Amino acid sequence: LVRSGQSSQQPIRLDGNNTYKPPLQRWKMPVIALLLLAGIGGGAIGTVRACSADSGVCPDLLTKVGLKNDKGEGNGGGDPDPTPAPTVPNANTPPRGNSAVAPTATTRTTVVPTATVVVSVTGKWTMVDTVTFGPSLGQTFNFTLDFVERGTTISGSGSGLTFSGTRTGNKIHVEFTRSGGSGFFDWTLGTDGRLTGTYQDKSANGEVNGGTSVLNRAR
Repeated sequence: LVRSGQSSQQPIRLDGNNTYKPPLQRWKMPVIALLLLAGIGGGAIGTVRACSADSGVCPDLLTKVGLKNDKGEGNGGGDPDPTPAPTVPNANTPPRGNSAVAPTATTRTTVVPTATVVVSVTGKWTMVDTVTFGPSLGQTFNFTLDFVERGTTISGSGSGLTFSGTRTGNKIHVEFTRSGGSGFFDWTLGTDGRLTGTYQDKSANGEVNGGTSVLNRAR
């Protein structure tokens, strides 16, 4: 309350601040912590110096810090005594009393070449063709054929078809003609004695069908 020297005026109320500084300010805390750490470190160094390797004082502490070994012998403050590694016998070292190592036996494998059997396609066959593309999609057709193989050429006929083609190894390519169309077959002679492959047939009106072809020898 502020009062005037004149008694006729009323006192006036004003706001104020009171500033208080604590004895341990914030900047003093790190300094105190550093001083405490320095004191602890100095005490530890003094303890280690007091426990010298030759004085025999506090041997347990000296052993832990490496100034003494387990036998109570000092090493002058250097590294701990190294532990010798166990000796592993050499696997190639012969036992005592034997001056020579027995030789290792060598196994030899003889590869016998497999003979290649050439099977002629001459004979009677039954053929099943399945249409996988074209206007006749999904239909199946059966044929009975006779083939004659001479050298690398193959000819044949049956079920209204006439064949003429060649063979290279186990691959066979023949072209055929029929009433109202023509086409070709590509077969592979398998180890099971069957001919499997694909075909394509083109009719006189331009329609093209094709699919898979499987042949078995007729019994």
